[in-house]
Amino acid sequence: MKVLILNQATIDSSYGEIDKAMRLTWQCTQHPNVKIINYYGSNTLKDRQCNYYPDTNDLIINVGDDKDIYIDENGSEYEFDSRGEKFVLALEYCLNNFEFDYIYRISCTSYIDIFKLYNYLNSLSREKVYNGCRNMYQSQYYFVSGFSVIMSRDVVEQLVNNKKELIKLKYPEDVATGMIIFDYLKYLENFDNQDQSSTYVINNEIGDHSSLVHPSTSIFNFKFQKPYHDNFKIIHNILKQF
Repeated sequence: MKVLILNQATIDSSYGEIDKAMRLTWQCTQHPNVKIINYYGSNTLKDRQCNYYPDTNDLIINVGDDKDIYIDENGSEYEFDSRGEKFVLALEYCLNNFEFDYIYRISCTSYIDIFKLYNYLNSLSREKVYNGCRNMYQSQYYFVSGFSVIMSRDVVEQLVNNKKELIKLKYPEDVATGMIIFDYLKYLENFDNQDQSSTYVINNEIGDHSSLVHPSTSIFNFKFQKPYHDNFKIIHNILKQF
């Protein structure tokens, strides 16, 4: 089984320290069947091309990192959230260039226990998996929160095949993903049975939460609400004891 961890990173300078911290901690972990890709937008090139740098595991996608400008047929300019396009172009690049059974999409403020993640994924079906921290948008649309999304290869293929529809949706990319999978394609069933015990959201400094890092727990994604880069080192040092 092969896994791609697709990390939604950002060129925003305020996340520079957490970018360094993730590379010096959990991304140093070597697993023969897990590959990490950090994907960024670019605010200078807008040709929708993707450039991959294997030495750093970086995928630079030439769309806006967060926001972009759309010019309609009348020449009027509109600002829009470009993260959906950035996301689906990253999926398309991975589909065309890498072997994988699952993509695990996260955000840059997460610390990942790679071995726990792999063991969990190895227990799942290989098809129709769209799993993670389930949520509902405005009591209308089911989706998996973007900081912890597991997708089997067939789900990735469905999203890429319908990338135009995903990009057109005026919603955050994680909500748009759920809308495409459930409402537009009606591709999955039994969403309420998906497991979400593997992610732990931390709203402050790690403090007493450190016991949750222990190998006996099922948690493999420690998601910080703020870019507390020092906590990456704390978790990393705890894990090195086992």
